[in-house]
Amino acid sequence: MYQIIDLDGCIADDRWRRSRILPGDAEGRFREYHSLCGMDDVLNINEIRSERVIVITGRPVRHKAETLRWLYRKASITPHHILMRNPDLDHIPGVALKRIMVSWLFEPNLLYNIPHAEIFDVIDDRADIVEMYKSEFNLPARIVRIGDEEHSNG
Repeated sequence: MYQIIDLDGCIADDRWRRSRILPGDAEGRFREYHSLCGMDDVLNINEIRSERVIVITGRPVRHKAETLRWLYRKASITPHHILMRNPDLDHIPGVALKRIMVSWLFEPNLLYNIPHAEIFDVIDDRADIVEMYKSEFNLPARIVRIGDEEHSNG
């Protein structure tokens, strides 16, 4: 059975780097914010309930190696799959981005080909994304958030 997890704001404590998101700078808006992602603490580790973890994150793919090292070093997680924002999707808002990514999991002609029935849990810190997972994909999604504030990093 598979579990889908989000990182920033869900299990990665990114609160300390949120002030580094630059308003009005489309190209560099998240550059410094994401470049520091390997320094986050891991919280909500008890929410990870499977060895078959699929990470769906808005982090840019250029931070994949750093993210994988961070997951292993801080949480002893080696994801079954990790889906990250690629340059073609840089400016797509979070809900649309994760809609595209989760649809890749079920596409039989792609590498993933995950059986829908084998996903037992999906966690994200954003209510709009959780609602999309539930209403459009009928996935057992729920909100897991670090702190009280909902934020959007993309």
